[in-house]
Amino acid sequence: MHKRVTAGTGASLTILLLLAPAAFAETPGDGGGDGSGNVIQIESMGARAFGGTTIPMPDSPSADDPTNFQACDHGFAEWFIPPDARQHAMVLVHGSSTRTYQTTFDGQPGFQTILLRQGFPVYLVDLPWTGRAGKACDEYTWDPVNETFSARFVFTNRVGTWPEDTPASQKEFFPGVAFTQDPEELDQYFRNQYVEFNEPHNVERESRALAVLLEEVYEEHGAGAILHTHSSSHARGLLAPRLTDKVAGQIGWEPSADPVFPEGELPPPIPRADGEEIPAGTEIPLEEFLKLTRHPILLIWGDYIAQELDPENGATPPETRRVRLEQYRLFAEVANKHGGDVTNLVLPEAGITGNTHYPQADTNITEVAEIVNGWLEEKGLNK
Repeated sequence: MHKRVTAGTGASLTILLLLAPAAFAETPGDGGGDGSGNVIQIESMGARAFGGTTIPMPDSPSADDPTNFQACDHGFAEWFIPPDARQHAMVLVHGSSTRTYQTTFDGQPGFQTILLRQGFPVYLVDLPWTGRAGKACDEYTWDPVNETFSARFVFTNRVGTWPEDTPASQKEFFPGVAFTQDPEELDQYFRNQYVEFNEPHNVERESRALAVLLEEVYEEHGAGAILHTHSSSHARGLLAPRLTDKVAGQIGWEPSADPVFPEGELPPPIPRADGEEIPAGTEIPLEEFLKLTRHPILLIWGDYIAQELDPENGATPPETRRVRLEQYRLFAEVANKHGGDVTNLVLPEAGITGNTHYPQADTNITEVAEIVNGWLEEKGLNK
């Protein structure tokens, strides 16, 4: 168990951030800040590995030599603790890179800063094999060749339509999209993605490590954490709470993982506009499923999602995201029937428009933060 290290002897570090006060104008909360909107106090900050294992090295003169090993398969957490911190820490797990919680793509302060100013302890997490936790126990190969990466990456994430070989002058963004169109900032966007591993054994490995971190955070703060996941990392948000009960709440930003249902309660497949029948999710034992009903879950969805099945949409991202949203509406229905508290929040239905697959990092982040604040208050998680 790694304990966090406090800077100095009881004194706080004051970090001056060069932020426009307007960046927090709509973000309530007085913990951790001085009220001016551009100062954050941090009592403790640092980083550590969590979870993981060791494997013996083959060149050891003795198979029993305990000093010749490789430490690997661990995660990496960077933490920031404000003075008089709130009870529940925020554990931010990304689906692309930690940047999606650190800053918007147009350079505004991200949820790391917003939550710190509100007085929440914040843990930025790289799960095993990703980012700063890149030391794997197994060999793997990454192929950088993806001829349609830029067009697919923009369109799949619902920023706009960039067909292959389209001249720069004809590349289109969705009308009113809450996303940067500055070429330099778009360059940063294309460099945001870490190498990603989503095979079942990776999900299992990462979830087990995440459960270790959640146990450690509980020991440090005396309360369960609020777990944030984004996109594919929500698969870990579905599994880690079944490995530990130290979760006070979950916020899933546009989940891209199949939801789970109790055995015998899997809904019928969902028709997709191209004629395919998409499974509603996967089945797990009821006793496992019930572990996901012990804490409130907020699932946040952006804009440009198809409203209904339209054959013209085929299998385009607005349609595939419609199917995903329908999966999680069914998940919420079943979870709530079993005593859970799952809410699907579609931002346009709440009057917030233009959001992409990155609603936690879009240009309208202050409006999105209000939604999060309201849910935290409603569920009693802002103590």
